[in-house]
Amino acid sequence: MKKNRDPLRLHTLKNYLDASNISSTIKNIQSLPSRELVLIQFCDFLLGAASSRMNNMLRVGSAKEAVVQYLEKSLGVEKLIKTVRDEQKFNVFKIRLKGGW
Repeated sequence: MKKNRDPLRLHTLKNYLDASNISSTIKNIQSLPSRELVLIQFCDFLLGAASSRMNNMLRVGSAKEAVVQYLEKSLGVEKLIKTVRDEQKFNVFKIRLKGGW
């Protein structure tokens, strides 16, 4: 049986986040089963696409490249790049998984 190391990993992650985000407060970190949560899967998908652009790993003509180009066009940026630390960021997501507005 696999030993559960999640509490130690989560504590370590919290320590790293606390140290790297001096202007933010990390109140809680929770481990969730991503296979069961569509929004986490969607975030993984978007992060994978963005990191491929930032790490110069996109293949020309690939589906991932098409996703990245769509994101860049939608965001009005020439290329997805890292942001500066003091850039104002504000994101709002309102999703109704059962459909409708």
